[in-house]
Amino acid sequence: MAFDNFFVSNQGSNPLAGFNFIVRVELITDVPCKSVRAFARELEYDLIQEGGLNDYVHMRRKPITKPFTLEIERYCGVDFFDPFPLGADLALPLLLLVNRTAGPLAVPGRTYIFTGCTVMKKTYGELNGAQSGLLTDTITLAYRELLVVTTPMLGAISEAIAGQTNYSGTWSSKHGDDYKAKYDDFKTAKEARDAEEAGWKELGGKFSGEAKDKAAAEKAAREKAQKEREAAAQAQAKAQKAEQDKKDKEFLKEEERKKKEEEARKEAGTNERFADEAKLAAETHKKTEAVEAKAREAASKNMTDFKDKMSKQADEFKKANEEIEEARQKKEAEIAEKIKDEQEAADAYMEALKEFEAARDALEEENKAAMDKITEDYNKEAAKIESDRAAALDEVKKETEEKREEIAEKYSKKEDDPGEENEKPDEADEEPSGGITDADAP
Repeated sequence: MAFDNFFVSNQGSNPLAGFNFIVRVELITDVPCKSVRAFARELEYDLIQEGGLNDYVHMRRKPITKPFTLEIERYCGVDFFDPFPLGADLALPLLLLVNRTAGPLAVPGRTYIFTGCTVMKKTYGELNGAQSGLLTDTITLAYRELLVVTTPMLGAISEAIAGQTNYSGTWSSKHGDDYKAKYDDFKTAKEARDAEEAGWKELGGKFSGEAKDKAAAEKAAREKAQKEREAAAQAQAKAQKAEQDKKDKEFLKEEERKKKEEEARKEAGTNERFADEAKLAAETHKKTEAVEAKAREAASKNMTDFKDKMSKQADEFKKANEEIEEARQKKEAEIAEKIKDEQEAADAYMEALKEFEAARDALEEENKAAMDKITEDYNKEAAKIESDRAAALDEVKKETEEKREEIAEKYSKKEDDPGEENEKPDEADEEPSGGITDADAP
């Protein structure tokens, strides 16, 4: 019987379905789900512009900046405890098993393995009394790594089991026999391949003994050299530490000697310094007193000058103010006399101005009344023109409808009696000469 190579052949006869799946939590709890939202595993890159060419960019991978997420919509009320408590960190990987068939004997065609899972969010399903449906919760998980394992060669085995049992334990179809035969061929070929591989391993072990001994010797030599290098490094570090300790002790000793010398110099110069500071204080006090006396004398003189200047300025201001007041009174007297003479002329002007304003207001009122009358006449004439136009249009429409009815009636009669016009010439041809015609009849 011919054997099909399931590893390289792809006839598209066993594609995976997207509805036979289950989620396994902590490798012990199976969770029936309504749906698992689409998820992805992606890498982040920095795009660097090419310096010399413009045809492409350089891509350099950068660290992941956000967690990968997985959303599971599961049914409610199917278990005694919640396998996805909010904030829980799953100790074992989360498995998403996609089976080729349903039932307890189903074999996974693809397995998604999520590691480092943490429950980030839980969304509780909507409750709607207007329609029927199952209550679901949506769980959002963050995961670190995703591993996808696909087993295409187990598809024939799974379907062979399904064809064999047919969920009742009996052979049921021709397809079950075909899959069983393929599975037997596959099992026979696998046993032969395993035996051949065992032989090659035994043969290779005989020829590789010497190579293994050589590799072991080289490994031992490398380990010995590494230990020697480590011992030499430790000895060098110890010597460097001893040298550094010696230098530190000498430095501390020198610092102590300098400190003692500085204290001796300070103590010897204390008395001399005190005398110098006392002399300096006396000279400073004398100079300060002289400066203060000079400043007081200058301030007194400045105050006297200020008072004299202020008194003089006040007298000048008073005199100028009196002169201005006298001029103002004189000017007011002259203006009062002049206004008295011109009062009558001003009154006449105001009367004329009032008459002009009254005439202007009357003119505006007359202009407004005239414009209103013109507008009213225009509107009346426009309404009359529109009325005449509508009447004329109605008359034309009426005449048109009457003529249209006459024409329709005329052609309706022709359609009802199409031979009437053709019969008249025949009657004229058949008239006897000298006979009485319809035209001669009274």
